[in-house]
Amino acid sequence: MMSEQPQNAQPAGGDVPPGYTPPPPPPGYTPPNAAPPPNYGTPPPPGYQPPPGYGYPLQPGMPGPMYLEPPNSAMAIVSLVAGIAGFVGFLFIGPLVAVIFGHLAMNEINNSQGRVGGKGMATAGLILGYVGLGLTVLGLIFFFVFIGVIGTAIQNIPTPTPTTSPF
Repeated sequence: MMSEQPQNAQPAGGDVPPGYTPPPPPPGYTPPNAAPPPNYGTPPPPGYQPPPGYGYPLQPGMPGPMYLEPPNSAMAIVSLVAGIAGFVGFLFIGPLVAVIFGHLAMNEINNSQGRVGGKGMATAGLILGYVGLGLTVLGLIFFFVFIGVIGTAIQNIPTPTPTTSPF
């Protein structure tokens, strides 16, 4: 089998056939031995410093500036934990603490101008707190109604009267 070479390909020995012209370089390509491109504009004066606050210029391929999230409000964390604790075992205290600290956390977050985070945790704590308080109130109503029904039923049980025996 014979391998065919393209018409413009150079032979392996490096000899260039007569009449061969290499293809032009792609647009924007600078040959390796070419002079650097000219600087446009006026150069900065000696001792020039960039204005403060600009940092290092980004180069192609470098990651952009990183944006850090603000720290979470401690009151938002307490609100969320207390709201969860209200469902685990602290039936009245947990939801009450969750509601109080949830409102304090929301106030702190809204007044911080973005310096304090945790709005989602505060909202979740408020929701858990209000649901927990509602369930606690319903549980107390059910408990007292149950006690009342049982008390009424016990009062209505006929008591046996002692009978006198003829003996």
